[in-house]
Amino acid sequence: MKRFMLMHKDIVVSIFEMDGNNVTAWYIPKSANAQNHMPLPLKRIAHYINGGYIEEETPKAYKINEEGIFYLEQWLSDRAIPINRDNIQKYVRNKNTIEFMLNNNSASLTDCYWTKEINENIDWNRVKLYGKSSIDKLQVISHNSDCGETYSGINATLGGQLEKYWYYSYTKGTAPNLMLAKRTNINDSILNIREVIASKIYELQGYENYCKYNYIRNTYGQIVGCKCRAFTDEQLELITAYDLLEEYGYTQADGIYELIINLAHKYGANITEVRYQLDIQTLVDYLITNRDRHQNNIGFLRNPDTLQIIKIAPIFDSGSSAFMEGVLPLGVENTTVHNLYNTEMQCLQSVYNIKSLNISKLPDIKWVRNEFRKANNFNEYTVNNYLQLYISKIEYLKSRG
Repeated sequence: MKRFMLMHKDIVVSIFEMDGNNVTAWYIPKSANAQNHMPLPLKRIAHYINGGYIEEETPKAYKINEEGIFYLEQWLSDRAIPINRDNIQKYVRNKNTIEFMLNNNSASLTDCYWTKEINENIDWNRVKLYGKSSIDKLQVISHNSDCGETYSGINATLGGQLEKYWYYSYTKGTAPNLMLAKRTNINDSILNIREVIASKIYELQGYENYCKYNYIRNTYGQIVGCKCRAFTDEQLELITAYDLLEEYGYTQADGIYELIINLAHKYGANITEVRYQLDIQTLVDYLITNRDRHQNNIGFLRNPDTLQIIKIAPIFDSGSSAFMEGVLPLGVENTTVHNLYNTEMQCLQSVYNIKSLNISKLPDIKWVRNEFRKANNFNEYTVNNYLQLYISKIEYLKSRG
């Protein structure tokens, strides 16, 4: 049995006990500051603390019952790298993923949450991965190349099925850039190609709030991943649309699209900016058949001290999911997706302004064809199918505009 403190920078937001993978006890301080700084999905318990979640109460804390503990276990599980991660044993080395995460203080480069055992004498400045001191933790050993394009160290909190890791990229005479790399199987290079096509579309649209992706290749020249610059730092932490919705138990509510906009505005986001980005993002996802724009793939950047949203996060993860490739139905009007809604048409119907995407400013069809041809498992029949779907969707949006 181990006892841990869940921290937000140097604020203790809760205390919990673990027995293996299971939370056996959870305590939430009565302090308003502690509750305000809880991860948004766990603030749900604080909001509804009198709704049947209390097992015991002391002058300083609530002991949460088994029903409430479920939400903490879910949050820990979501924070840990998933058990279906490619090359999982390269990370956890026969430990379970939650144990691996807790052993590494649950530290992340996307937010300021972390954990420590109750008797550990450490603080945020020692644990945080931000800044040059984190280079050793990421095991970057050369300033002459992007050596992080192969596995580069401890990443105990990066989600998703694809192998991911942080590394520093060095350009002579400039400060190191923190990068995020995603690696795919040889036969899944289309996921990386979609990221690059999406980047090109946003570039031509003149829309700057997106992650610019570039290919990662192996020694044979094959595409094995993609990379982009990080967009979080110690003053800007990521919260997702899922976080905003789960704070009030709205993840299954109707009207998710508008609900995300309104909940983000509650924390200070600009409604016009959020709606425009959701619109253009939805339209680009439709064109490139990104079938994986779920609630965790929409983000906002907030100040971790004031807890106010500063801006919507750059558009990221446009490459879709390997699990969705080939899933039927697939077409111009009836494609099933794992997005905010279940079909592409439902997603398009939520768009406020279909003219958010300027159809006259899209990549040249020849350029798009050449990108599709870079697939490792390239054949002309497959390329023509991808390209025809892309062209047909352009025509469909023209008809709607």
